[in-house]
Amino acid sequence: MRRLQTGLVIALTTVGVIQVFLTKPAKMWLLQVARAPVLNDVSTDLDDPPAFIVARHGPLPEQWRPRIRAAYPDVKPLTVRVPTPASASEAAAAAGAGTILDTVTAVARATPLWQVQKVVDGTAAGAGAEAEAAPGVMLLEAVATTRLLKFRDDVVVRVRQEQGQQAEAGSAAAWRVDMRSKSRVGKGDLGANAARIRAFMERLRQELTLRGLTVE
Repeated sequence: MRRLQTGLVIALTTVGVIQVFLTKPAKMWLLQVARAPVLNDVSTDLDDPPAFIVARHGPLPEQWRPRIRAAYPDVKPLTVRVPTPASASEAAAAAGAGTILDTVTAVARATPLWQVQKVVDGTAAGAGAEAEAAPGVMLLEAVATTRLLKFRDDVVVRVRQEQGQQAEAGSAAAWRVDMRSKSRVGKGDLGANAARIRAFMERLRQELTLRGLTVE
């Protein structure tokens, strides 16, 4: 009985110490980790998640999608407006969209512990059946290494024009940027994939804005 009481005292004391000494951000992080669903694959598009090329992971499991939507409502795609001058040709419009892919690539290469594996531009002239991305789709795939345990996770970023948003000359075309992040190890990720998507998308938003594009 005395051992049980001693154990309870130690446990309660430990909890009290944690409450006192942990910073507010640390407490919030622990709370997020505790609430994270047990899954290791997260995407901004749960209806049509981006597919991996190099990593060759399968589709994001259907049964996880409602849980991802409920747990991470803030993990969302970006919509980027690319101006289309009245005199612009189709090739010029595609080149404008290429600015998005260039920015995605630059941000990915600048992200610590990321290694870009492949960049595919399905909007480039001559891109067709032999391309690894569907026509009109731009993809970047990378490997992200975790800082502490050095786990290697896979990331894919997809850029494509919004469906039903074919821009007329003189207007702005809407391009959607989606991202998927998947852990190679473990059944759960403690919220790491969602956090990775949030961080990358915020950096991408800032960089696209600096390049004069409107991001929603």
